[in-house]
Amino acid sequence: MISSTPANYPESKVEKKLRETGEWILDATKGPTPSAGHDILMSICLGILPIWLLFLLIAFGGFKLPFSTPALDDLIM
Repeated sequence: MISSTPANYPESKVEKKLRETGEWILDATKGPTPSAGHDILMSICLGILPIWLLFLLIAFGGFKLPFSTPALDDLIM
């Protein structure tokens, strides 16, 4: 931290108030924690990824559908 007063002098009332105000602003405007993306990652892993893998298996022929539609066959092939 850059200070206008030398280290051996105490800070004045104005400097103390400015420092406290700056610290309050930082605390009041602090964003979400870095772990906020954890919920998004879990929803992708548990919800979207299995469906995507199922569609991938269907597209590559690893999993056959119990019905046949020509439009879907043309789209996949």
